[in-house]
Amino acid sequence: MKHMGQLWLAAEVRALESRVKGKTSLSPYLVLDADCLTQYSSFVKHLVNSKKFIVIIPSA
Repeated sequence: MKHMGQLWLAAEVRALESRVKGKTSLSPYLVLDADCLTQYSSFVKHLVNSKKFIVIIPSA
């Protein structure tokens, strides 16, 4: 009975993984504040150069 439960659980996990595979997506918009720009400028530069995001810098 325990083995049967493990097989069922493994099948459920596979089914869920196949259902959500490729469906996760991030928002393309990044809203950055002044602290982010000053403290993490190299990381921000990397994100901008990746061309996967639209960087938004709000004015005060």
